[in-house]
Amino acid sequence: MKFSKTVSMVKGCLRGFLILFACLRALPYLNNRVYRTVSDANRPPSSASMNLLLLQARQMVKYQRFPRLIRLLFLAIILILLNYDNSADAQSSLTLTSPAFSPGSALSADYTCSGSDKSPALTWRDAPSATRSFALVTDDQDAPGGTFIHWVAYNLPASATALIEGVPRAASIPGGGSNGVNSFGHVGYNGPCPPPGQLHHYRFHLYALDSTLNVGESADASAVQAAIKGHVLASAELTGTFSRYDEKSTHDSGGSGGDRNRRLRGMAILGGAARAASGSAH
Repeated sequence: MKFSKTVSMVKGCLRGFLILFACLRALPYLNNRVYRTVSDANRPPSSASMNLLLLQARQMVKYQRFPRLIRLLFLAIILILLNYDNSADAQSSLTLTSPAFSPGSALSADYTCSGSDKSPALTWRDAPSATRSFALVTDDQDAPGGTFIHWVAYNLPASATALIEGVPRAASIPGGGSNGVNSFGHVGYNGPCPPPGQLHHYRFHLYALDSTLNVGESADASAVQAAIKGHVLASAELTGTFSRYDEKSTHDSGGSGGDRNRRLRGMAILGGAARAASGSAH
């Protein structure tokens, strides 16, 4: 279980224990009050009425006869109920959207190697109040060589609720935060550039963290994903798709765009080969 969730659950358990302890401490006092009321009555009732009242008083404190195991089970159920909803809310509250595309829809060519190759605008809301920073990882799990990273950003300030369209490809992000190194070997965002004719899915993962990350400048996805372990308060995901069916016409144009596409595709192939070699070495 992640550290932040563990802390929240412990706090909730302590609150529940204190409430239950106070109730258990109050019951013997109420019991004494019942007996005192019966014994101090100005006009004692009949013997039958007294026996009935005493029986009712004993039933009020019948909890004292419960076996210890039943008491512990009762306490555990209360504590679980106190903490269940809070942990569920923390997981599901964060929401990530984009004005550039809806969930599951196609990305415009402007955000890919077939166009301007700029990053799409992103917005988010309902982050946990304990958030200290955000991290973003964009990947393509349909890539031939395995998961391919298109964007890494981290230490985005807790006050941030958006990333503008076309975030500069520099180590520092305007407004706070850092760009990491993607699988092309570049700092910042490089968009989809899949082989022609194949539909790929591009996932934007946003993480709300309880701390900032000490990973230095231009960290890659592996370093960021390792650093966020135990610090994720909430996460959200937004998926877009892209496919290139016009690759031949793009190349036939002979322009700089076709050259750039070929370079990016070559980098992707080399990156996949390097990861495969690294995996086989281990």
